[in-house]
Amino acid sequence: MEDVTNTSANDNTQGTEVVEQQKEVQQETQSADTLLGGKAETQPQEEAEPIAYDFKETISAMDDFEFSQEESDKFVEVIKDMGLNNEQANAIVKYGGEWGKDIAEAAMNAVIEQRNTEVQNWGETAKKELGTEFDSIISLCGLAVEHVEKAVPGIRQALNETGAGNRIEVIRAFSMLGKFLESDPGKGAGAPAAQGSSLEKFYDKTDFSKLK
Repeated sequence: MEDVTNTSANDNTQGTEVVEQQKEVQQETQSADTLLGGKAETQPQEEAEPIAYDFKETISAMDDFEFSQEESDKFVEVIKDMGLNNEQANAIVKYGGEWGKDIAEAAMNAVIEQRNTEVQNWGETAKKELGTEFDSIISLCGLAVEHVEKAVPGIRQALNETGAGNRIEVIRAFSMLGKFLESDPGKGAGAPAAQGSSLEKFYDKTDFSKLK
């Protein structure tokens, strides 16, 4: 029984060795040169051509968006190793442009809102300081603005656009002028210079010596 067992084990070992040798021979045969095939040449792998990115169409379709050649070159340097095609790169440019525009608009709106709040606070401060005199003083200011506007067109618009019309200092200055005009509106319409007359002749009811 021992001889039979040993013989069987030897046969299995030899069979395994034969299979391994056949594999090695097959591999060598597949890689070896042949008489008809000649020497096998290894084909060099061609390097992929760099992608020519073009963002002109994307940029032209976006309003108020600038993307200089220098910025374009810098962007290409960032994405060149990402394997992005031209369409994907343009999608990123479009998204970045829209995001930047939204950020700029939000910042501008924040500045405007802050400015409007500041001007509103000036008005609230002026109301508190003037107290019960508020209505009468604003009435005098209206008289002064109306008079000044004849000589300085656009003064009312300037007061509104700059917010100066809510400053207590400006309000007091115009009220002083309004009080002066209330007692002496002047002769005729327009400014004294337009009529070729001096302040003294134009405002003949005012004692200018008291103002010096």
